[in-house]
Amino acid sequence: MNAGITSSQRFEETGDMQDLDNSIIQFCEALKYAPDHVPLRSSCLMCYSASLLDRFNRQNNSNDRDEGILRFREAVELELPTDDPPTLSTWMTQLARILVQRFEQQGDNSDLEDAIQYSQRAAELAPHGRLNHFSLLSLAAVSLRERFLKNGDRLALNRAILQWREILEAPPAGIDPQTHSTTMFYLARSHLERFEHEADRQDLDNAVLHSRRAVALAPDSGSEHVGLLASAALKLRQHACTRGNERALDDAITFLREALDYGTDPSRRMVVFLQLSSAHLERFIRLSDQQDLDGAALRFLDALEMHLLGNFGDSGNTIDAFSFLEAMLEMRNNQGVRGEGRNMANVQRRGATLDDAVIILRHSAKLCPSSHSNYPYILHCLGKALCQRHKLSSDDQDLNEAIESFEAALGHLRGDHPIRPELLYDITSSLSTRGGPHDTQNVVRYGHQALELLPPNHQYRPILLISLASTLHRCYAQSGEKSAIDETIFYHSEFRKQLDVSSKFGNPFSTNLLDLLESYLRQVRDNPKPPLDDKILDDLFLKAEEMEGFFGFSEITEMSGASGPLKLLGDIFCLRFESKQQRDPRTNDSSLQTATDYFKAATEHKLSSPFQRLQASIRWVYNAEKYHHDSALDAYGHCLRLLDIHLATTASIDSRYQMRKDFPPYQAVNAASCALRQGDCSRAVEMLEQGRTLIWTQLARHLTPVHELLRGDDHSVELVNRFVELVARLHTTPTLSENTDKVSAEAAARSYKSLMDDWDNIIADIRKVDEFSRFLLPPQFSELQEAAADGPVIILSASFYSCDAIIISSKSPSLHIPLQTTIEELVRLANRLRKIVRQTRTDPEQDKHLRGVLQQLWDTVVCPVIDALERFTGKKSRIWWCPASFFAYLPIHAAGDYSQRNGRHLSQLYISSYTPSLSALIKARREYKKMTKTKKFAAIGQAQPTGGSLPLESVESEIDFVYGIVRRHVQAAEVTKLPSSKSTTEAALRALRDNTWLHFACHGIQEFEKPYDSCLCMLDGPLSLYDITQTDLRNHEFAFLSACETAVGEMETPDEVIHLAAGLQFTGVKSVVGTMWEVEDATVHNLVKAFYKNMFADGEMDCRNAAQALHKALRSPDVKKMPLAQRVVFVHVGI
Repeated sequence: MNAGITSSQRFEETGDMQDLDNSIIQFCEALKYAPDHVPLRSSCLMCYSASLLDRFNRQNNSNDRDEGILRFREAVELELPTDDPPTLSTWMTQLARILVQRFEQQGDNSDLEDAIQYSQRAAELAPHGRLNHFSLLSLAAVSLRERFLKNGDRLALNRAILQWREILEAPPAGIDPQTHSTTMFYLARSHLERFEHEADRQDLDNAVLHSRRAVALAPDSGSEHVGLLASAALKLRQHACTRGNERALDDAITFLREALDYGTDPSRRMVVFLQLSSAHLERFIRLSDQQDLDGAALRFLDALEMHLLGNFGDSGNTIDAFSFLEAMLEMRNNQGVRGEGRNMANVQRRGATLDDAVIILRHSAKLCPSSHSNYPYILHCLGKALCQRHKLSSDDQDLNEAIESFEAALGHLRGDHPIRPELLYDITSSLSTRGGPHDTQNVVRYGHQALELLPPNHQYRPILLISLASTLHRCYAQSGEKSAIDETIFYHSEFRKQLDVSSKFGNPFSTNLLDLLESYLRQVRDNPKPPLDDKILDDLFLKAEEMEGFFGFSEITEMSGASGPLKLLGDIFCLRFESKQQRDPRTNDSSLQTATDYFKAATEHKLSSPFQRLQASIRWVYNAEKYHHDSALDAYGHCLRLLDIHLATTASIDSRYQMRKDFPPYQAVNAASCALRQGDCSRAVEMLEQGRTLIWTQLARHLTPVHELLRGDDHSVELVNRFVELVARLHTTPTLSENTDKVSAEAAARSYKSLMDDWDNIIADIRKVDEFSRFLLPPQFSELQEAAADGPVIILSASFYSCDAIIISSKSPSLHIPLQTTIEELVRLANRLRKIVRQTRTDPEQDKHLRGVLQQLWDTVVCPVIDALERFTGKKSRIWWCPASFFAYLPIHAAGDYSQRNGRHLSQLYISSYTPSLSALIKARREYKKMTKTKKFAAIGQAQPTGGSLPLESVESEIDFVYGIVRRHVQAAEVTKLPSSKSTTEAALRALRDNTWLHFACHGIQEFEKPYDSCLCMLDGPLSLYDITQTDLRNHEFAFLSACETAVGEMETPDEVIHLAAGLQFTGVKSVVGTMWEVEDATVHNLVKAFYKNMFADGEMDCRNAAQALHKALRSPDVKKMPLAQRVVFVHVGI
């Protein structure tokens, strides 16, 4: 043993590892001669253990550590009967420290448990009040806190807090201030950690209190106090975000301002500036206080100044500056993300981060003097943020503003500024993406300048070369200039030489390679016959295979934002399939299946935005149809679902409409055709319902009753309250005018997205309740059959692949009837009809031409359906038409055989009604059963509204008649009359809200460019469709719209069915009579009189009688004298 001690001492003097190895051998040998009962054995064990642990600290051999701990533990247990408690206490303390160290390295809970026990036993042996006792109890508390951090054991954290509080209440005399301060900081952090889990405000207050005391004990520990205040601020902001606690956000800002008083370290001050900027932004989004927006921008400018000067001096890099901003905002948007929702939250946070970046950068550019050296960086960062957001949302306004920001930044840079090449590349890339007719020259100009400044092997060069080649080829196609084609060939040649440079980027999946592949793919699509051989195409395939081979398929799908790259690979493999088919049609190539796998993965990729996934699904649909792949129906299903999700990302219905126009308008009918071609009629019905009237359906979701959820337990009550509260918040989302400044608009949009995140969460929670698993999911066919409860529903669908009718019965399987017409023929027929009805009623040929249209409708559409209807219902019964696509513009109800005097007509056989969707009809019937017996009727007229419209001479007599007949025939009804002199917009809207039965006699306008501006014209302005959508009409029964064009929508998005009659039904009115084109004031009163005489013939007010009353009115003698166009203009919508 003495020899071992000597070797150990010599090692401490010389550091020679051979001496340490010898001491271990000698101690081990000594143990063989020291049985358990020999007193020196414990000393030998301690020496042996110390040498083993010393060697572990130098060579990191875990066997040394484990053997050392084992021998240390044996030595302690041998000394338990000793009469020397201080020595044993010291040994136990050392063993506890070693065990904590191993726990931190390996995470073995038993080590932590043993460490806690040994430290507590050591404390019991140490004299109370001494520094050693203080240290031991603190060590035990540290171990308990470690257990909490490792396992989430809150009891351990509670014990640690109690132990620290106990020893800090009476610290020993002579304690080192730094030790005292460090222990105080431990307690502060533990309180903060408990606040994060239990949200007890007292814990947060204690955390800050103890941190302030700690920094007072040791002023040099200011950075620790700054860190705790910053952490507390993060926790408070999370609290404010999840619970809507405004005070929490105020306190967070207060703490961060206090942190600036202590922080002297530049990096810590920069982080605090960033957090303070983000907190001010969050409060601005909530409260719209301009001072907060100023604070957010100014603190960001402070942080940016420190970043650029601290890291780069005068050669700052915008990429780093933008990454710096993103990192700052990620700190805000990363709060509170755990568990299975992490992946989707990553996508949502990415969008939120870019929204926040745009808000801050816009206002920073406003506040920063244009002469300041940082001004170009801010503009460049703003352009980058807008470009990134454009990739997620495809908002052209973002791309246009990005280009403006880049060009403005370029104007503030000297010619040799280090960020000039990067800025020129960004401008070129953005202009190429926009591809406008006036962008070509600028792409070439900026691209040339960028190539001159970039080094020969720079990663941007291949992308610029292919963009220039593509742009110049378009120039050649437009102008025929030989110089353009010469330059095209030159840049293609240069591109081929530099294509291999992408392999030097390190990661073949890098953004640069993706941009390169996408640029070339766009060039191939734009120029089906590029002036090159197949070599460059083969190079493209080689790079795609390189990317695919570098990563396995599963690895790519696990990458954030990989939907775009996966879609790109799908497009490339489709291109390869087509290329091989052109070379040899008999080739059996797997490229198409590979492409489909990539499209499917891109569409289902949870780490990408809904917009990116929607784009991928559209490409999947296109290629599956093009190549007749059997995945087409699956692709359509994904596409319709993602389109719904994407439209819901904006609050304004006008914005949703504009977004809807950006995507193929006929996906739903094409999907139904695909299902019918596969023989699945039920699936076709589901897809039509899922993919049509999306905007109306989204508005209706917020009116969904949830009180059926109430089960008498606290959880169901909490769910219902959350849902009702959220719906109220969504309904109070501010309406933005065209004059709203961009920053306020961004803040409102950001706030709405946060609400939609909450909406997704509450819907997910409701679906976990028994019997609510399909809450607000697209209805299944078995549910949709309820629409035919009172008579069959005939869906008419026109797609690019087929035109079809589907008869739905409540009890029988649906029946598919292929129609012998095409969508092109229907478009011609709709345009022909529009031209006919715009002719004056005095044109003797009008009726003749109209009969021709109705005859064609009968021959190609209605007659085949009527022949099949006999098996579903008897003659003279009610039927409902649900026209999709261009069928919505045609008067199906008036079709007949006009070629012979006694020919069959639909109106002679059945009573026709329309419904914009099956769900709308089902909802109207369900809500009708809940109607109260109280009936309130308002007759509203406006003969000469503001705006110079021609006066309507029959309006006053019409509303007098309607008012009188209701009063005479329905004794129980409350009747109101609003004549032209009183029917202002406000008065009409009030009447709309207060009465459940309505008759409007006025001018009607269908705005085809902005359909939600379609309106009924009142004395002082329009009562618009948008106004109607903002009114709760769930208790309303009937509306008669005696006005022009109230039941026909615009032609860009026919399946959204955006017109006044549909708007009334979707917002709650059960039964509506409207018009498909202009009505003549001189004759319409004849139909109105006949209608109401039939409607109230039995003295009852039942909106379900409206279709029958209209049917009878059209057959009355006075109405039969009217021109055909005026007889068939009125239609019934609803129950």
